[in-house]
Amino acid sequence: MNLRAETRRFSDVFLHSQAISNWTQRYDQISPGSASTTLRQIAGQRFHVFHERINQRVLQQGLAPRNRLCFALPVVHAVAPVVQGRAVSCPSLLMLRGGDEFVAHLPSDSEVVAFTFESS
Repeated sequence: MNLRAETRRFSDVFLHSQAISNWTQRYDQISPGSASTTLRQIAGQRFHVFHERINQRVLQQGLAPRNRLCFALPVVHAVAPVVQGRAVSCPSLLMLRGGDEFVAHLPSDSEVVAFTFESS
């Protein structure tokens, strides 16, 4: 089995968003100050798991990877994220099908753990 694993740190949320394998998305910082993010990911041929931590408020928009089922578990601190226009309570497991569009507003100091698997 061919696995790829990495941990990266960024000071730009857009560059962070572009480093997440197989996702078509864009992150925009919507709070002032310096960004500090961490992205940990591991991927195989049929799955991808990543954990991201972002210190600033961020607007996330994009498409889930095609032919995949995608699950996300936000780690909520003081303020709940807003996904698809609804506040997400903790604990919650979010799901997207491949190709689904998404919009999320993440508060400062957010963490998300996401899993994608081949839909077959």
